[in-house]
Amino acid sequence: MFLNRHQIIERLHKGDLLIDPILEDVQISDFSVDLRLGTSFALHTNSQVTMGPVSRENLIAKYGNLIEVKLGNHIELKSFSSILATNLEYIRMPANLAAIIFPRSVLSRLGLSIDTSLIHPGYGGKLVFLIKNMTQSSVRLIPGTPIIKIIFGHLAMPSSSFYAENSNMGLNHDKLSDKIYKKQDLKKIEELLIQKQENLKAGSASDNKISYLLHKSIREKASRKGKILEDLASEIIQTIKGLKLLKRNARLKAEEIDLLVRNDITDGCWRFLGSPIIIECKNWSDKVGAREISILFDKMHSIGPDTKTAILIAPNGISGHSGSGAMLKIREKRQDGRYIILLDGNDLNEIANGRHAAEVIEKKYEELFIC
Repeated sequence: MFLNRHQIIERLHKGDLLIDPILEDVQISDFSVDLRLGTSFALHTNSQVTMGPVSRENLIAKYGNLIEVKLGNHIELKSFSSILATNLEYIRMPANLAAIIFPRSVLSRLGLSIDTSLIHPGYGGKLVFLIKNMTQSSVRLIPGTPIIKIIFGHLAMPSSSFYAENSNMGLNHDKLSDKIYKKQDLKKIEELLIQKQENLKAGSASDNKISYLLHKSIREKASRKGKILEDLASEIIQTIKGLKLLKRNARLKAEEIDLLVRNDITDGCWRFLGSPIIIECKNWSDKVGAREISILFDKMHSIGPDTKTAILIAPNGISGHSGSGAMLKIREKRQDGRYIILLDGNDLNEIANGRHAAEVIEKKYEELFIC
């Protein structure tokens, strides 16, 4: 049985179904929900894109193949090209609901295609889609524009194989009418997202102190680099409202944890990261390898099932790529609902230069699934 509008809204208000952020009067129809194109894109094997009139300062970040575009700006998907993209909203499914994802009908009229797919019971996070342009001309993709529909189906019996909480798309052509791209709706969504980010700022944030510690961690002697990086991590954690440092240099049976942090945040990706969160600092001259990643996952298991996330602060990054080394190990473990979020030197510089740490961490979380 498919859920109608009243039942969808009832579930959202009850809290067992999550779609966040959402404009109920705009996105929920008689028996479906529109999802909007997110701000994160990953280059595919045949991706051909340009930024159109988007200025470089409006591109918030670029991590390898990950491109981030602000709401309301756009990229141009070239003819016979494709790109990976996410939706804007975070989704969490209860055990007794499944959903079917359909591309909006306007896509086929534009010559774009997205495969129909399923959202399993228990799924949590964002969705990742491959958008294909099958036309002879470029098509404009605008983050925040409705791109897909989901229809929810009620299961007579709750699923026994509850899906691990992890996350695994956009659009405006010059000829599209305002009913597809409504700037006033986009503005409301943007305001909601900005407010959520503001709610995470802890008032005691000190960009100057973070910048000072970052530069100090680079200049100091090797014997003190690790301690200073831990000081930097502690300062970053204090800038995020809803995180609390529980213990520093906590001892396990055979290992030590640099920082152990309680996570009380219920917005954005944070609701999927579990609590407590491990913070591990590696101020090494070399990249962190696969062996150290395995040890970090072992630490997470040692603490318990609610410890789903570790934030690895490693200025020189980690070894390998998606198919090898430390990165492969991280990608493999995410299937079990355990995450390692890497903050490297570029990410630390962004935070020191004024981008809020919560925003950087959320984008790095998305990178786990789209790249």
